[in-house]
Amino acid sequence: MRFLVSLVVLALAGPVGAQSNTATDAAKFEQCEASARLIGAVQQARLDRVRKGKAADTVLSSGGSWPKNIQSALPTIVDYVYTLPRKQLNSQNLGEITRAQCLAQYEQVQGLTGSGSN
Repeated sequence: MRFLVSLVVLALAGPVGAQSNTATDAAKFEQCEASARLIGAVQQARLDRVRKGKAADTVLSSGGSWPKNIQSALPTIVDYVYTLPRKQLNSQNLGEITRAQCLAQYEQVQGLTGSGSN
């Protein structure tokens, strides 16, 4: 799951550049929230019995406003969520898990992409 969260954050990461801590915190929360909403939407599609081949289109057309670069991460997320047992999907909130892991790993991921404020 941590790898997936890192992958999503990398995919959603835009050039943050040298910013104030407030701007960096805002970007951090925005990216982590988008990651959480995305994985939560894919989880819900799976729980709603949407076929794997239609999951990405279902999520994108769900009415949410998704960042433009979300399409690059979506196939990997769909693949991951659709490998999980439904029992696990019923008992875990992947969006909340993703949000918590994203917030904890954000600076490390930004260091890997070179888009942090270091």
